[in-house]
Amino acid sequence: MNNNKDENKITKNVWVLGFTSLLNDASKTLLTLILPLYLAFVIGAGEIIIGIIVGLSASVGSVANAVTGYLSDKTKKTKFYTTFGYALLPISRLLLLFAGTWPVVLVLRVVNDIGEGMKDSPRDVILTTSVSKKVRGKAYGIHRTLHTIGAIIGTLIAIYFLFGIPSPADITQDTYNLIFIISSVLVATGVIILYIFLDEKEKPLKVARKIKFDFINREFKLFVIIAGIFSLGNFAVWFMIMKTADALTMSSNIFGSPELALAYLMFPVIFAIFATPIGALSDKVSRRLIISSGYALFGVICIGFIFVSSLIGFMLLFALYGIFWATTHAMQRAFTVDLVGGEKRGTALGVFHSVAGVLAFPANVIAGYLWTVGDPGTATFLFGAVIAFISAFLLFFLLKK
Repeated sequence: MNNNKDENKITKNVWVLGFTSLLNDASKTLLTLILPLYLAFVIGAGEIIIGIIVGLSASVGSVANAVTGYLSDKTKKTKFYTTFGYALLPISRLLLLFAGTWPVVLVLRVVNDIGEGMKDSPRDVILTTSVSKKVRGKAYGIHRTLHTIGAIIGTLIAIYFLFGIPSPADITQDTYNLIFIISSVLVATGVIILYIFLDEKEKPLKVARKIKFDFINREFKLFVIIAGIFSLGNFAVWFMIMKTADALTMSSNIFGSPELALAYLMFPVIFAIFATPIGALSDKVSRRLIISSGYALFGVICIGFIFVSSLIGFMLLFALYGIFWATTHAMQRAFTVDLVGGEKRGTALGVFHSVAGVLAFPANVIAGYLWTVGDPGTATFLFGAVIAFISAFLLFFLLKK
């Protein structure tokens, strides 16, 4: 009786990691909305430079993810790598106070994404080993819900600073500096919580000299290939925001618009509502079915962005985007662990995160290029839809285990 109760228990580690993620994502989302404006209107960086900064930092971060995933498997020092990765974040964000040129911002963003990449795989291992398989999906869902609540908070903070400002060019340097400080303090608080309250029960082991990929079974290999194909069409939400702004005929200060902000907020709000129930559902039904449904839903969303032109329509699409995130992001990590299991969880998660991270760069380059073909955005969303439907089909029919 007691054993059954323990198997259904959500442990302290799930909540510690969740609240740390909440604080980090409030900080991260705030910078995601503000930093492009800082680069464009203060530093004078163009769209190509901004794309290089985002793409390069994401790729380097994905490599860090793979390395720490392997090391955390071998040394079992998951708390060390998770905490160290998080600790890089407040440092890199606070130093934006002194970034007067785009190369400095590039270096700081690379350091930031190295930290983001370092923490992900060992953090997921802690999350996985802290609960039984019966509630693994629920634990991931709770974590993603708290993560998204942080994103909502970060969005609201950004709206507070941008609301009523006639143009991004009118944002003062003092305002940017205050935003950088707030962003740093938020994630620093999370690091302190993590260091004090996170438990690590696994003991260190001797690190092997060679990385072995003996955990790569047919199912895992197929899943990574299919997820990689999907990643090529899974462009950044920024393109959806641009399409919404264009369709609603808004000014260039899109984040200062209450209409667009209302539409965008549907994404994290709906995700926060659905993440935990979908996570719990995945513990009872096939995660493969849920993920493939999420891929197909992304295709539907892309088709919608081609034709929708009203505020209500865009609110619905961003709400569906929140459901898409709930059915894919945390579920893909949980499914990776299901396929591999054993002592190679961190390495497998590192491989998965790396493939998705590396392919995110060409995905956004392709999306940016297609944006200029024909009507702005049509080719981009059509490409995303085709890739999404192909990926859903492959996952559902090829990976049946």
